[in-house]
Amino acid sequence: MRLPRTVLGLFVAAALPLGARASDVVLPSPWAAAQGPENNSYPFGFFSPGGAGRYQQVYAASDFLASGVAFPIAVTALAFRPGQMTPTTSYPLEGQTLTVTLTLSASAAAPDALSSTYAANASGPATTAYSGTLVLPSVPPFPGPGPYPFVWTIPLQTPFLYTGASDLLLDLSILGSSVPGANAPLDSVGIFGDAVSRQVSQGNPVATTADFGDTTGLITRVSYESLFAPFGAGCAGPGGYVPSIGSSGGAPTLGNSSFAITLANATGGGSAFLVLGASDVSWLGVPLPIDLAPFGGPGCPLLVSGDVLIPWPVSGSGAGAGSASVPTPIPANPSLAGGKVFVQWVPSEPIAGGVRVSNAAAVTLF
Repeated sequence: MRLPRTVLGLFVAAALPLGARASDVVLPSPWAAAQGPENNSYPFGFFSPGGAGRYQQVYAASDFLASGVAFPIAVTALAFRPGQMTPTTSYPLEGQTLTVTLTLSASAAAPDALSSTYAANASGPATTAYSGTLVLPSVPPFPGPGPYPFVWTIPLQTPFLYTGASDLLLDLSILGSSVPGANAPLDSVGIFGDAVSRQVSQGNPVATTADFGDTTGLITRVSYESLFAPFGAGCAGPGGYVPSIGSSGGAPTLGNSSFAITLANATGGGSAFLVLGASDVSWLGVPLPIDLAPFGGPGCPLLVSGDVLIPWPVSGSGAGAGSASVPTPIPANPSLAGGKVFVQWVPSEPIAGGVRVSNAAAVTLF
């Protein structure tokens, strides 16, 4: 059974602008709330003709997961913060204008295992996420021991789809700087076995092999959109099982005919409604969540507006053993990029009667 075209049209028409659920994660995660133990001038302070060079850094996917990131995500920006000059102040950062090419890709090379051959570290296609002029402002010293603000940001011109199936690789070529050899000590960490490491070429932005590599990496704030972001909580059925929402068939990308929304931990043998909504704030003027007590679900919160209700059978037998999967193929329509819809399951409760609900999810089309 597949969604009728008219229902699928409502699914994508419920889209909201990208940016409603933007999030940040700091990597390596142990330094999210603490200043790093080292400083480093690469890649924004190459001491070479024109300030040019190439810099590659890998981030462990496991560190994203440890920080609570729900894959897949669209990476939208990278940011860096000053290093510590003394125990009571940060380094000032000298403003500069750079010409850069920044690509992101997946990497099968783990931290501390990067090859000196740059191309060998990328697995799968790379996305040119930023290309052209990058203006980094001058930054005065910050008082105190830190951690200091992430003041140098690269807003990506093209977001990068990152599934988390392997590590993340940043490849940054600095073609030139208005202040070659600028004083740019950034917060960094060089601990073997942590979530980052690097390869560096001084003076050559198109080098194919690195001059050196080590365990050091810049502490980085990664801004992102979760393309399937669960939120809220469901309510338990018999045996204490709480229905849960999920997805299958890959990321919700344009043209993905295999994408599906799934239900698990329900009571088998009944039926369910998949609820699709344009809002997680209100429905027909009534604030969300709405208690479904009048429908046999006391204490069960409806978390999304009920703009589209899709009835679906729940397979399996017994409490907690029920599951369902609704195919939701996504058209290859560029106008849908960045659209958002909110989804939640409302399964019947054939053992105890009434209904239960799963948690909900925000689905962003990419």
